[in-house]
Parts: sequence; structure tokens; C-alpha cells
Amino acid sequence: MNSNSESSAKAKLTLGYDNNVSDNAESILKSRFYQLYVNSNISFPKEKSTFLMKLQNGIKYLDDSAINYESILVNDLSTCFSYRILAWLMPEVSSEIKGRTSIHNISNISPSEEPYLRGSADLALKTVIYGDIAGKIYCSIGAVNFEDFDIYDSRNSKIGLKADIRLLPDTTMGVSYSYESINFSKWNEEQLIRKDKLGNLTVSIQSYRNLLIDFAYSYQSDKSNMKRFSNKSNRFAILLAKSLPDNFVIQTYAVLRLEKYETPSEDTDISQFDLFDDERSVIAFRLSKDINDLCTLEVEYDLRSKRSVENGSYTKGVISASVLFNF
Repeated sequence: MNSNSESSAKAKLTLGYDNNVSDNAESILKSRFYQLYVNSNISFPKEKSTFLMKLQNGIKYLDDSAINYESILVNDLSTCFSYRILAWLMPEVSSEIKGRTSIHNISNISPSEEPYLRGSADLALKTVIYGDIAGKIYCSIGAVNFEDFDIYDSRNSKIGLKADIRLLPDTTMGVSYSYESINFSKWNEEQLIRKDKLGNLTVSIQSYRNLLIDFAYSYQSDKSNMKRFSNKSNRFAILLAKSLPDNFVIQTYAVLRLEKYETPSEDTDISQFDLFDDERSVIAFRLSKDINDLCTLEVEYDLRSKRSVENGSYTKGVISASVLFNF
């Protein structure tokens, strides 16, 4: 590695149990699973500029003959280049590609994660307004392609504003707004191609003294030219983390997403959020222990509510134990 570069890597090996891996509310399939994720960070810092590349590669293996011992391949790549023009002004160019691939031979079994490929490119301008206030304006374009649900394939563009405000030495508040246009080019009904306009407002606050508290609230308005898909949603998320003696850390994470459609119908049971494995509601508990600087042990349990494409909403629980290695 070049002497002007910095790099780090983390490997996570997990053994777990999932009480419904089929993504199906009626035909429940339980399975053990094994997964290995490797995350790598490479940066090239210079006096005024920085190039950062992050990679995540992994495989998840489901140990159940009913789904033909399915494997999920995970490949993510993100890059970011920033250049400091002035002490308070910095443009930034970034990109991201995410992929999920399901390997199985039974056509009538839904995969545990919907296979897809999506990518985006972003242009942002960061600035320090005052010593305790930092701002960001950005625009991006993106695309999504699903393997099994072509009508959800889309092209999108987004613009947004974000501000971070330091309220106290250990408390920070964030406010952001984004406007996104999504074109579902393969969703054609009576010669009408579906187009959505999304506005999203998010307010977050993070505080750390003896306990880390990270809370975020988001309000989203989705206006579609196919009116039955127009909806408004509220999303609440909170993370609590506490350091304990003997290098233990306990964390609790919860998410709740509520949606209300203008014209409710059966066709609105599934959205892109669900295909991306974004849960309607989650509560998770994690306990970890640092053995040394290179090794961490972790146990986790999470309960989540989801919606499948064909069979409505359901609840699933996942318990896992992991060992993490830092390089």
C-alpha cells in the first residue's frame, strides 16, 4: 500500500437462527444461517483533498433443504472525493453501487432478500456557516434494477439540504430536507407510466454523556400520478448504547414506520422500502465485548415486522452470535 494511503478492514463471522427466511406470511420456513462479511476502507488523504473507498463483500448461507440451501451474495462499493477550497468550503463527489444476488434452484420459493442492483452518483457542497453550524447542499441521480420485480425498476433524481448544529459539547442536532423524483419506466397502466415525487424532512439529535442517545424523526410525503400509491409516512428511530465494565457494550435499537395512503387498496401492500428489506418496525438488542484491539464478540436478537410481495405483513425474529476481527 502506498505510504500516503491509509487502510483498515473488519471481518464478521456470524452464526444465527431466523424463524422465517422465506419472506412469506403464510408459508413459514425456519433456518439456521451462516454469514461472513468483510468491510474494507481505503483512503488517500492529502493536504487539501481526500479520496475514500469503502467495500463490503459477503455471503449468507441458509442451512435448510426446503429452500435448497440458498446463498445470498452481498457486494457494495462506495467512493468519495472531497477537496477543500477554503477553510469553510468543500465540494464533494461520491458514488455508490449495491448488489444482492440470490443463489437457489427452487423457483417457487421467495428469496430471503430480494435480488437487486442499484447505484447512485452525488455532488455536494459542504460549508461551515458558524463554528457550531455546518451545512450541506447536494444533488444526486440513481437507478434501481430488481431481478424478479421489474415494475419496481426505477430511475431517480434528488436534491437536498442538511444542517448540523452543535448545541452543547456533547449534543448535536441535525435537520435535513430532500426532494426526490422517481420514474418507474416499466410500470405502465393504461398508457400511464408511474412517476412519484417524494419530500422528506428529518430531524435528529445525538447526545452522549454516560449514555449514547441517537434519535431521529422523519416525515415523508409521496405524491404519485397513480393516486392509490400516494401516501404520507412517519418514521421514528432511536439508538441507545452504554459502555459497561470489562469492555462490554450494550445497545438497543428501535424503528417504527407508519404509513397512510390517500386511497387504501391491496395494491399498496408492498413498496420499494420493503423490497430493500427496510422493516416497518424493529426492536433489536446487542451485547458485545472487546477481547482485545483485534477481536470482538457479539450476540444480538431482533424482532421485526415486514411486508412480503404476495402475502401481506408478518413478524420474524432473528438471533445471532458473531466474532469480529479488525485488521
